[in-house]
Parts: sequence; structure tokens; C-alpha cells
Amino acid sequence: MDTSDNFFLSRKNLVGMLIATAILVVHLVAGLGFLWPVVALAGWGAGVALTPAPRQQALPPAPERPDADELLRRLDRSTSRLYESGPASGVLDATASLRGALVQVLLEWEHLEDVPEQRVVIETIIDDYVPATIDAYLQVTDRQHPAAVTQTVDALGILEEETLRIHKAVVNDTLRELEDQTRALRLQFGRLPAPGYDTES
Repeated sequence: MDTSDNFFLSRKNLVGMLIATAILVVHLVAGLGFLWPVVALAGWGAGVALTPAPRQQALPPAPERPDADELLRRLDRSTSRLYESGPASGVLDATASLRGALVQVLLEWEHLEDVPEQRVVIETIIDDYVPATIDAYLQVTDRQHPAAVTQTVDALGILEEETLRIHKAVVNDTLRELEDQTRALRLQFGRLPAPGYDTES
């Protein structure tokens, strides 16, 4: 039970009550005179005043968000697996194009400081959607199969389109466009933003 906001159950009050009870017992055994209630009350007050408050447990620090350099390293780790696998030329071109768009945003990373939801979007694209798309493609036995190539290129194209919209909004400094983009991404991806970001900036 959380007693941090309940004075009656607090450590200070319990110590004070213990002292007051001890004084009452002494009064019943030895007799403290007619002022024993005053002595008991004083003992209770001393217990409350002198009992130290419990130490507040420090909250764990918020997880550190990756900077632009770290995000680029993560992106390159994902794409390097694709490059080494001998992908179809269309997939290779779409991946390179998406990487170029993401690099453009990462170069403007400090300008997204006031719209952290958009940083979450880019982080999610780099950390989740790009690796997931690449993994799905690499699991296909025939990586030159037209359906596999088309689906992968389409998926990478959607991610590039969203990245380019964010970059355009940053360049034009149109925060309203970024807010509209956030709503569109929530509808499309259904899980943004990630926990831990304050969206009331």
C-alpha cells in the first residue's frame, strides 16, 4: 500500500503515536499527574518532528535518444546486409534512394528538436521499418522474382515519401505541415509516436 501521501499511516505519525502510547503506559503505571495528556501530546509532536522523512526513490534517468550519427550507423548496418546479398537492381536503387532521403533529414536533425514526434518517425523508419523490409526481402529464395521486387520497392518508396515530406517541412520551416504529417503517419503506421516523448512542446 502506498502511504507516501497518507499522514495517518506515515512513519512520522506512527513514531509519534508510539511515543504517546509509551507515555500513557508510564502514566498508568507510575502516574504523571493531571498534565499527562499534555506530556503525551508533546511526545507525539516530538516524534513527528524528529522522525526523518523516508528517502525519495530516485527515478531512473530517461533513456538517451540516439543522435543523427548513431541513426546513420544503424541505417548503414541494415542496408549493408542488403548490399551484400546481391539484391535485384530495383531494390538496390530504392534502398539507395531511401538512404539518401534519410541522410538529408539527419543533416537537419537539430531543426527537429522542437518537434520530437518527427524524430520518432525517423527513428522508427530507421530502427524498425527499414530492417523489417530488408529482412522480409532477404527471406525470399528468388530475390529477382518480380513480385518480391515490386513489393519491396513499393514498401521502400512509402518510407522514402514520408521521409521526404518531413525533410520538405524542415527546409520550409513549416511546423504545421509537420503536425499534419504526424497525424497522417499515425493513421498509416498506427503506432507512433513511441513512448517517452513529450508532444506538448
